[in-house]
Amino acid sequence: MMQQRNKPRVYTNEMNHFEIRLSPGESVHTGYVGDISEEGVCAVIPGEESVSFEKGARLSGTIGGSYLSEEMSFEAEVAWQASGEQRGRQVRLVGLKFTKSVDLPDQVIAALMVTDE
Repeated sequence: MMQQRNKPRVYTNEMNHFEIRLSPGESVHTGYVGDISEEGVCAVIPGEESVSFEKGARLSGTIGGSYLSEEMSFEAEVAWQASGEQRGRQVRLVGLKFTKSVDLPDQVIAALMVTDE
């Protein structure tokens, strides 16, 4: 079943500059943003270890990095996940749906605008 999105989702290397940290309880998994919209985000978690989240599980997280003056916090549910390879490394892709719509920071919006040029 194809899901209709209300907002555009962006896939770009510009998002790789934004670090994402996911906290499913006590542990923390760090990676980078693969794509993002006001309704969700794809987290790319590098490494050989088998990171796995239960579909529908609730996670808290933050998006930060040198491009952001302050971190963006969020709560989300796991929508999907997959294993893959990026930049010659094994990664875990985790699709997250924000529990409520978020306002993207100006720096993220600017990265999205660069993609459209």
